[in-house]
Amino acid sequence: MSSMSQDQGPSDRRGTMQLEMGMGSAPYASVIVGGLLKTMTFFGQGTDLALVTRAATGGFVRGGFGLALDAGGYERWWGPENSSGFMGSIILGAPFGLQLAAMTEQGANSTRVYGATIGVDFLRLTVYRTALASFWPNPFPPAKEDGSR
Repeated sequence: MSSMSQDQGPSDRRGTMQLEMGMGSAPYASVIVGGLLKTMTFFGQGTDLALVTRAATGGFVRGGFGLALDAGGYERWWGPENSSGFMGSIILGAPFGLQLAAMTEQGANSTRVYGATIGVDFLRLTVYRTALASFWPNPFPPAKEDGSR
């Protein structure tokens, strides 16, 4: 759910869907840095496109408890006035790929967006998961820096 306001028009609350894909440094480090392409769809309005840098704790990336911070820029080609500017998020990760994200967009034409999403990160749930392996084994865990598993 997000709250959005611009110079032109009243504030609006909308359902949202956020999709992300990206790449980063090795998953066994204590801090992992990478880049993401994000889409933020505001149902009934349009979709924003963002390119951000992410810094995350090792626990977050490996499917356990952890924290990630995103910062970058976004572009909006829809609505009464196009907008571009800063997009930032703080994401709290829990086991099994569960995550809670709080985000903001601060852009041109006094665009202000604040939102929160609850979701599942499928790579943290499957491929990169090393957390809770004694309860639910991962048959193909990510390789360590030395190539071992």
